[in-house]
Amino acid sequence: MFQKRNTADDNKASVLGDFFADVYTCEPVGEFNELPYRYPTTACNEVIFSEEIIVEKLHNIKINKSAGPDMLYPRILLEVRVS
Repeated sequence: MFQKRNTADDNKASVLGDFFADVYTCEPVGEFNELPYRYPTTACNEVIFSEEIIVEKLHNIKINKSAGPDMLYPRILLEVRVS
């Protein structure tokens, strides 16, 4: 499977490049049909968030997770859920 052991970084990069070049293929243009674009069939006119639902979700939050895109950590959300 492996030829000889390469110690130089250039040789390692070359071996890996050759390996991954064999794994991936280039698909010809136009081989696959394009998927049709679909518009949403129904509009969401009204969104309702009740306090009970939000408190329940915050009560079950996993505090060991990392912060979300808003940079709020779950532990902080858990601690301020009642206030």
